[in-house]
Amino acid sequence: IVAFYGRILAPNRPRVFWGLPLILLLSMLLKGVVPDLRGSRAIEATIVAVLIGFAIRNRVREALWVVIPLAFFVADRVVLTAINVRAVGAGWSDVWLAIRPLGNLLTAFSMVMMLAQRLANNLEAVERFVPREYLSAIGATDLSAVQPGRRVTRIMTVVFTDIRGFTALSETLAPEKMADAVDEVLGVQATEITKCGGFVDKYIGDAVMALFADPADAVRAARACVTRVQELEVEIAIGVGVHTGEVRLGAVGTHDRLACTAMGDTVNVAARIEGLTRVFGSEILLTEVTARAAGLAYRRVDRVVVKGRHEPVLIVEPEPAPEGWEDAFEAWSRGQFADAAEGFAGLQTVLAERCRRLAADPPEEWDGLTRMTTK
Repeated sequence: IVAFYGRILAPNRPRVFWGLPLILLLSMLLKGVVPDLRGSRAIEATIVAVLIGFAIRNRVREALWVVIPLAFFVADRVVLTAINVRAVGAGWSDVWLAIRPLGNLLTAFSMVMMLAQRLANNLEAVERFVPREYLSAIGATDLSAVQPGRRVTRIMTVVFTDIRGFTALSETLAPEKMADAVDEVLGVQATEITKCGGFVDKYIGDAVMALFADPADAVRAARACVTRVQELEVEIAIGVGVHTGEVRLGAVGTHDRLACTAMGDTVNVAARIEGLTRVFGSEILLTEVTARAAGLAYRRVDRVVVKGRHEPVLIVEPEPAPEGWEDAFEAWSRGQFADAAEGFAGLQTVLAERCRRLAADPPEEWDGLTRMTTK
């Protein structure tokens, strides 16, 4: 029992784990050789008091389950010693001998409760790395069911967020302040993602990748993340890209080292769209697929062939199109750049400027697509 408590209360001190039980064993052996050795009980009480001290000093969560039985143990040794030296009346002996079995039950109960609490704490810690929602999505009941090669396909909405101008921001802030700012930004985003029914798949530096079963929840989370980050004291902005489609969920790696993740074209497209928020000066960009699935009003921004793909995607902003926007977009698609620039003027600065540049130097061939050569 002492070894058990020593291992729990002082995990980083092997001398406690091995030393205290050995001292206790020596005390018991001496008592067997010299039955009248009264100091053995004092040694036992001291050892248990040391364990209680470790529980309090290390602020063990299960301290209550530790202190109660160990305190009973100390009291037992004190009372027995008092009885042996006749410091108390003979009636105490009968009373205490009747109470002593409760101490054994209390000790056993405390060990079970401590192990249960430790198991709960470990599960809580594991969920920081592998969310329960992820296990549910792949149909696993616990981590032991997650094995290399076990993957499932799900229709999900992938959300990517990233801090804008992170490199430049790093130059203006001290490393510690920069780290604190990033933690704060990631923290508020994780909170909003969870509130909206999604879960964080991973953090990639200052970026967040999250998964949602419902596209509408994903867009709601994207808006909430942008708003919350804008409310922070630190002047940081984020861009958000959202796409819906088939995703492969599962574990990658070996039996010795695994990582749970989501893979597929949908993930890549969502990441590329997040990068396009800088190009178009938008806070949030979606694919039309996501906007339609979420039942949102939207305005078209561009038909883009992102780097690494051959098929174009229509990217949109989750806002109703103002008067003149759709006419300007159609003019852009037909290659009528001057008309498009005039239509976008006062509505979207980046699109209007791009149309003016192309009107001044039109391409020889135009198919209404923008082909990105960078991520």
